[in-house]
Amino acid sequence: MIDKVRQTVMYVLNKDNNGYITPDEFNKYADMAQNEIFQEYFGRYNDYKNKLKLGRVNSGYADIVRQMEQTIDYFTSNTICAKAFSPAKFAVTVHPTTGAILNVDILSPGAGYDQTLIASPLVIISSTGPTVPANITYTTDALGNVINTVIISPGSGYANVVTAIADNTGNAGQSYDLPADWFLINAVYLNGKEVQPVSQQKLYYLLNSNITAPTETFPSYVMHGNSMQVYPSSIQDDLELFYIRYPKTPNWTYTLISNGQPVFDFSSTLYQDFEVAETEYVKLVLKILQYCGVQIREQEVVTYAAQQEQITHQTEKQ
Repeated sequence: MIDKVRQTVMYVLNKDNNGYITPDEFNKYADMAQNEIFQEYFGRYNDYKNKLKLGRVNSGYADIVRQMEQTIDYFTSNTICAKAFSPAKFAVTVHPTTGAILNVDILSPGAGYDQTLIASPLVIISSTGPTVPANITYTTDALGNVINTVIISPGSGYANVVTAIADNTGNAGQSYDLPADWFLINAVYLNGKEVQPVSQQKLYYLLNSNITAPTETFPSYVMHGNSMQVYPSSIQDDLELFYIRYPKTPNWTYTLISNGQPVFDFSSTLYQDFEVAETEYVKLVLKILQYCGVQIREQEVVTYAAQQEQITHQTEKQ
């Protein structure tokens, strides 16, 4: 479909000598248009569900709710998520005479550590062989980032240098990174048991209740950026994630012939067609034309595309 869309876009632009866009520019606009349409699916699905409640949706081929569900289901995916963990790094300052540790600076906070005071202190041993090893403990935030260090024993006999120390205890916490293409989480499973979502507002009360606190039999998770925090933190196993992904980035690939004009090359390993439904052909053309009109500063193109898109939108509403 991507070549058909580009041919139509170029035809409209060239019809009245409105301008020209390069293949790279077309690909950027194609990606923007596809993502717009993809996100519109969920608003349209909500509208159709409301119509269903009012009895304005019929069965069979007229069941637009089922059609929309099948359209969105095309983007379902699943993957295995392992615990996120990266080591923390510390810079150690020592006394120039005694070699005792004076200060420990956090160079890298790491991620994925348990949200507690680490019971076993990090033992710092210089490669030169100190007389007495030093011990420190550290605390972490909810994401498992090291936020504070305490010198339990300063040791002695270190050289007067700043040494970077990496903790490799592997004491991972409850953080699981999400895949880069995730848009909406459908379900999360731990060894066949569903992990229930919890809002940030309710997390504190949930964790401090003897009745509702998560267990390994009834685990919970809370969203935090592009990761999930799973409770209880004693869970170590991988999670199975079912989610709605973003559509893949469209790419109109081409080769150049003798006169320098690009020719569509569907055999390229970089080729990627649109993933939205074939029925979105007109919408794709109109949205890309709007972007093109803005770039070439041709108001007629923008106005025409916007008007046609409004007509299409009104038709869907009826």
